[in-house]
Amino acid sequence: MKSSEPGIIILGNSGAGKSYICNILIGYERFKAEFQPEAVTTETEHHQITVGSNAFRIYNIPGLVEVNQEQIERNKREIMKAFDQSPTSVVLFVWTQIGGRAQNDDIIAFNALNEAYKFPSGSLMFVINNIPLKRPFDYEAKFLATLTNVLNPMPVAMDGTFFLDHVDLEDKEKINEAHSRLISFISHHHASLQRKHADIILQSDQLKKMRELLKEQQREAEKDREAFRNQIQKMTKEYQIAKEQEEKRFHLMQAELEGVRMNAKKERAAQAEERRKLEKQQREQYAQHQQQLAAEAEKRQKLEKQQQEQYAQHQQQLATEAEERRKLQKQQREQHAQHQQQLAAQAEERRKLEKQQREQYAHHQQQLAAEAEKRQKLEKQQLEQYAQYQQQYTQHQQQLAAQAEERRKLEKQQREQYAQHQQQLAAEAEKRQKLEKQQLEQYAQYQQQYTQHQLQLAAEAKERKQKGDISVRLATDVVAAPVSTVVGA
Repeated sequence: MKSSEPGIIILGNSGAGKSYICNILIGYERFKAEFQPEAVTTETEHHQITVGSNAFRIYNIPGLVEVNQEQIERNKREIMKAFDQSPTSVVLFVWTQIGGRAQNDDIIAFNALNEAYKFPSGSLMFVINNIPLKRPFDYEAKFLATLTNVLNPMPVAMDGTFFLDHVDLEDKEKINEAHSRLISFISHHHASLQRKHADIILQSDQLKKMRELLKEQQREAEKDREAFRNQIQKMTKEYQIAKEQEEKRFHLMQAELEGVRMNAKKERAAQAEERRKLEKQQREQYAQHQQQLAAEAEKRQKLEKQQQEQYAQHQQQLATEAEERRKLQKQQREQHAQHQQQLAAQAEERRKLEKQQREQYAHHQQQLAAEAEKRQKLEKQQLEQYAQYQQQYTQHQQQLAAQAEERRKLEKQQREQYAQHQQQLAAEAEKRQKLEKQQLEQYAQYQQQYTQHQLQLAAEAKERKQKGDISVRLATDVVAAPVSTVVGA
């Protein structure tokens, strides 16, 4: 994933001290650092730092040259990963020196990387690490002359080269000075877009041959000792000038930083004073607010107390009303129970009356059945009269059915109105008594008609007996049967 921040990509071989320089730039031990030929860093790591007013992402990357091709390919991928993540970067190549000479593996690694990326000059810096504190005055110039010869035709910029003295990690003052000088050195370079123009080409089986070629090239360059000494003298002067300029830039930057720190200190003091005033004002406002809250709380407590008293009174009223309602409900239940008992007693009386009527009706039916048995003997002789009487009987049955329907409707109406007040029940009972009286009157009328009919039949039978006509008497009995049935119904 690409970063929007420019990068500081630190390149070099294993043991050159890349992690050590990263830690100096960061200001504390962020990456594991050891001066040893074996690789300490095997994967790309990064950390954010600030140089001046700009934020950078600093990358600690594995070295390129290794003993086998598999490790070299792994390191290539890690280096390309850093450039992919921060394509706009400054590049620090860390050189290892032994006796003031650049190491051949460093030259091989730099040439392979520079061929692939063709680093822009304004963004490329050389850092020669772990320089001994006691060294000849032309130590730096000799190293630069050697480096110029082996990198020819690429020029080595004096203001792009930084010699980092050996620093004891326990000496915090020296570490801080090295940090400030490195930051000043990097701040005068600008990040550029690092484009990959070709693959990083390096094969482990060609390393030995490449080292021999570099040794031969160095021997050829040193054969002309006079020219080499002149080159060293020239570079000594150029380096001294570049060093003086770098010192001026460093002190100027330190002065600017000191001014920035002083301004920041004044601003912090002014902000602290404003913050104290604001805090005092806030405390006063807070005290007022607390007083208001206390007054409001007291008012609220009084209001809550008043509400609680009103609530208690309301609860007492509700309890009294509930008690009265329970008493009223109890009284209503008792009245309802009494009313139900009365209705049950009336229903029992009605059932007894209906049972008595059914028994009377059954007795009457038995009587009619006995009479019908007698009448069956006369059916054959009185067919014509029987048909006439049968028609009369059918009409009479319809009348009785209509009366029965009316009685059922009346009983249904009485059941629906049964649950009403006792006055309605009394009115219904009075109506029922009138109806029963009417039925009794009708029954008495039917009995009277039946008696008259019997007397008539007896007179006719007596007359037929006198005439000797037996068949007439049988027909009279058949006609009497439906009349008796009607009366019973």
